[in-house]
Amino acid sequence: LTSVLPLFAQSTEEREFGFNLRAGTSAPCPSPDQFSRERPDPPGVVTRVGVGLTYADVLEIEDTEQTFVADVWIALRWKDSRLADPSRGDAYGDCQLPPEEVWTPRLQFRNMRDVRSDYPDITLIDAQGFIYHFSRKLITFYSPLDLRDFPFDRQILTVTADSILTVNEIELEVLDDFSALQAQSVPSWNLGVPKASITEEFARVRGANFASFTSQIEAERRPGYYRRKLIIPITLIVFMAWAIFWIKPSMTAPQMGVGTTAMLTLIAYQFALGGFLPEISYLTRADTFMLLCLVLVFTALMEAVASAALVNFGKEAYVLRMDKIFRVAYPVALVLVLAVVML
Repeated sequence: LTSVLPLFAQSTEEREFGFNLRAGTSAPCPSPDQFSRERPDPPGVVTRVGVGLTYADVLEIEDTEQTFVADVWIALRWKDSRLADPSRGDAYGDCQLPPEEVWTPRLQFRNMRDVRSDYPDITLIDAQGFIYHFSRKLITFYSPLDLRDFPFDRQILTVTADSILTVNEIELEVLDDFSALQAQSVPSWNLGVPKASITEEFARVRGANFASFTSQIEAERRPGYYRRKLIIPITLIVFMAWAIFWIKPSMTAPQMGVGTTAMLTLIAYQFALGGFLPEISYLTRADTFMLLCLVLVFTALMEAVASAALVNFGKEAYVLRMDKIFRVAYPVALVLVLAVVML
């Protein structure tokens, strides 16, 4: 909690809500006879609930599963005058409120796939009955990825929490000072500053509008790993096939050997690339690069086959002229392919 409370210290809403966690947590807690499972406000009056999400760490972004794992602090703030106690003064009561006996604004994470909680929840109550609830969890979130620009892509990592009460009962507000990213343990990504917002959606099943809290982080992939492991090796393999045009037309075996080896190596890389990504129906930049390189190597291999046939018919001079053209056209085509992928 000590790493999170400073985020509230200069809250813009501190004056409005009397919010000052620097006062200490030594005040008394409410007695059980003050507990109630009913909403704090009467019918017709909405209960204002502040929501904040701080990422203590983003540990993993999984492309194939389209998920990310985050260690998060979830903060909720609301007022329950029934739990007020003027004797607390400027201090806070560090209390454990039994959820089966006290009303709390329960939110449900819409895109949560797995959760682990190794830390106890913390609930602070001030003299006016303002409640500040903190919970820390390790959560796996599902967040669809648009991989068309892979491996030069940018993604939006999204967390969505839905209220189980209608907008006529509860009004969600963003705790801006509690929207932060403290650390990231994903070396292949650059993460931006989290941005939070509140939206409303109509639920047909229940015939009412419900509020949702959304936190988003822009993530930019660092492509260095894929340049070293994918683009540079494949470029060298394609250049290897360029050697076909420099071998004497009468030496059919070496030409076919170079072309076949390059082709089979690219096919193996194609299968390896499939392990990085989910089964998507569209082409990524890496797919486009791979397919164009396959076309180049296949063209070189077909030129070797055609050269062998023409040499058998005594047209070696024609093959030599064709080789001269390909010696220039082939690397130019490869440069164009690289330009298409990199730009």
